[in-house]
Amino acid sequence: MHGCVPTGGAQTAGPSSKGGADIQPVKVDGTVGFEQIGGLAHYIDSLKEMVFFPLLYPDFFAKYHITPPRGVLLSGPPGTGKTLIARAMASAASRAGQKVNFYMRKGADVLSK
Repeated sequence: MHGCVPTGGAQTAGPSSKGGADIQPVKVDGTVGFEQIGGLAHYIDSLKEMVFFPLLYPDFFAKYHITPPRGVLLSGPPGTGKTLIARAMASAASRAGQKVNFYMRKGADVLSK
């Protein structure tokens, strides 16, 4: 599961020895872009609309009293491009001048007995 949330610094979270989430800073890779992702154009367009539209036009959401999405949760089998899409989103937002929090979590990290 991956999330890309605007504002703040870039971070990744993983398990700690105490059983909680240990958050460590990670740089957003500015060399990753959407042109490196093949076959997922429909999903990329939807994500761009969901993530970048609220960042670029916050007045629209305020005018119509709409709460914009606060993050993105990507799920699916390994090797389907989730991490690459999340990295490309973070990179594109950073290039657009937005501060980005980038959290990478494995499904097992959020499950407990």
